[in-house]
Amino acid sequence: MAIETYYKSLSNEAKITFVEKVLDRCCEVWGVKKIQEIKDENGKKMFALADSTVSQWYSRPTFPWDFVVTTALKKGVDLDFLVFGNAKVSNEGDLNQIIIGVSNALYESCDFDLMKKEHVPYIMRKIERELGVIPSTKEKTGS
Repeated sequence: MAIETYYKSLSNEAKITFVEKVLDRCCEVWGVKKIQEIKDENGKKMFALADSTVSQWYSRPTFPWDFVVTTALKKGVDLDFLVFGNAKVSNEGDLNQIIIGVSNALYESCDFDLMKKEHVPYIMRKIERELGVIPSTKEKTGS
């Protein structure tokens, strides 16, 4: 079976398990047991997420890209680790290299049918805006 068909070929239950593992790795990186426990540097709740939103992430196979990408960027963690669990966690790294890695991982996730390619540039612009990074030509072409 070709790698790009892996996610598509999973049963609904297996997709739910896949997303659960991603969210569990995110919690591990933040050092919490539940997403709702994540605090910012001032001790305030980091994400204004309703319990029902988080619950839906666990109960249906939709991928919470904003949360996962924010975790990767804020914690300096390899997005491949969060999504696939097979890369090292890194607390160091040049922000531009991290952004390039995020962009590439988002395009690669399209091969797993986790998102559509046309959404990647929008997500990258949003990430760069949030981080105060000047957009550049670092996005992968998606081809």
